[in-house]
Amino acid sequence: MRKILMITCLLVVLSPLAQARDVAGVTFPDELSADGGTLVLNGAGVRKRLVVTLYAAGLYLPTSTHTASDVLDQDHPMSISLTILSGLVNSKKMEKAVRKGFKNATKGQLTALQSRIDQFVSVLREDISKRDAFQFTYIPGSGTRVLKNGEEKALIEGADFKRALFGIWLSDKPVQGSLKDDLLGR
Repeated sequence: MRKILMITCLLVVLSPLAQARDVAGVTFPDELSADGGTLVLNGAGVRKRLVVTLYAAGLYLPTSTHTASDVLDQDHPMSISLTILSGLVNSKKMEKAVRKGFKNATKGQLTALQSRIDQFVSVLREDISKRDAFQFTYIPGSGTRVLKNGEEKALIEGADFKRALFGIWLSDKPVQGSLKDDLLGR
């Protein structure tokens, strides 16, 4: 009886009760609600520049995948959560990085997206502080909902915009290869 009790206790301790993940002090819940559905945490990681951790990011999908094209090419709900971890991140630096990310993700093909990229960047022009949380949630037929600290700031149309936005982290030329791998759970 004692042996069974010890094994049961060991299994409870070793088995995760929730899949929430802590990354650099940011907790990413195992599930996220999106437009009446549930998205699951696919992966999470940090964006670093030299030795500075700039932000933590988590990718949420209807079902887990390890393949970037499964995310970029599909027209289903998905979300990226991003929490600023460094006071070195400000609106000017974020705008510059995001514009470069869009250029890399689209291989320079920005013309059709430019007005929507500008709409997205306008949200980033607001003051950005350490611990600010952004969420970019794509809902097919509706667009990409941009939230800052839980407040909706923009709704940007188009699956092509979603592809470019998520491509900042998941394209062939991502902002950081190790973060892409972490988001894809590799």
